[in-house]
Amino acid sequence: RMAALNAMASLGDESVIQLLAARTVQGEPLEQSAAQNSLVSLVGDRANSEIVIQLKESPPAQQVVLIEALAKRQAVEAAPALLTLTQSDTPAVRTASLAALGELGSRDQIAALAERLIHDTSLQDLTGQALTQIAHRTGETQDASRKLLEGLKTAETRPLRKTLLYTLGQLKDDSALE
Repeated sequence: RMAALNAMASLGDESVIQLLAARTVQGEPLEQSAAQNSLVSLVGDRANSEIVIQLKESPPAQQVVLIEALAKRQAVEAAPALLTLTQSDTPAVRTASLAALGELGSRDQIAALAERLIHDTSLQDLTGQALTQIAHRTGETQDASRKLLEGLKTAETRPLRKTLLYTLGQLKDDSALE
């Protein structure tokens, strides 16, 4: 079984993703690891899009593994799906989605993450980290700062103001000081 799971990375295509996803959370630890490695190394033009499809249809434990695989594959096209999963009912899925989104997200996700940081108290630290990573990588620190400053004007609680100020500091955008 180990040899078959390992071979799927180079011999398989998107049709093996569902099987690999299932094996990442079932079976012996070495088999799980082999399935995870094959997901990351899988070749094929449609592999990333099929992983995103499986992501939407999988149970939470598999979703976490698929999210991690997408991040390792640098599947930037998965960012919209990851943004949706940041609202999952499962904390581990939300956490994995935010971590991957920080690596893969684009300027298209900045506004949504800023809104989430301002209005959703769950996982604010991770949301702020993802927002900061995206803003630095895309050169959109000024846009992100502007959105957080707007939220700061209406922030009603001390913890929220603290979170927004901390994230603004992490953005290191001088325009926030004006």
